[in-house]
Amino acid sequence: MLFAFTLIPSLFWLIRFWSRLPDRYSRAFARILDLSTPLFNRVNALGPRGQAAIFGRRRAESIYDSVHRSILRKVDSIVDDDWGRGMNYPRRWTRTSANS
Repeated sequence: MLFAFTLIPSLFWLIRFWSRLPDRYSRAFARILDLSTPLFNRVNALGPRGQAAIFGRRRAESIYDSVHRSILRKVDSIVDDDWGRGMNYPRRWTRTSANS
């Protein structure tokens, strides 16, 4: 879980980028991500194992707290107009997550 959580701050730019383009571009990007579902599933399965092997509990807690603060700072920096924006999400990822 920690590995995925640490990716969130770096994804903010991605969401901002795609949300400013016409919707058809975001849909096309989501379709490309759909093609990567098998790799996505593998990374999701291996991530927690890697975290357990690399970080101890205390280090994981420290990293989590740091990332959480970073996310809160990024959320605080979002201007009101941006809250209505969004991007398309890969459909297969949503179904895969729901079936796990």
